[in-house]
Amino acid sequence: MEHLQYDCREKRFYPLSKDLVCHNMKITTLPELWLCLNDEFGEEILLDEDTRIKAKSCIDKMIEYGG
Repeated sequence: MEHLQYDCREKRFYPLSKDLVCHNMKITTLPELWLCLNDEFGEEILLDEDTRIKAKSCIDKMIEYGG
């Protein structure tokens, strides 16, 4: 959040939570990610098209804001 305040000095930012860490994401390791990307680990998750599109839009927004 500090980088936002630095980039936009005229704005005020407030954290939504004091715990700004995604503990579920921290469980995943880089080796596990590598194995998943190579179809050697993990489970296939099947989503209906509407859920897939909504989930993808969230990921697209995160990429847009981060890049």
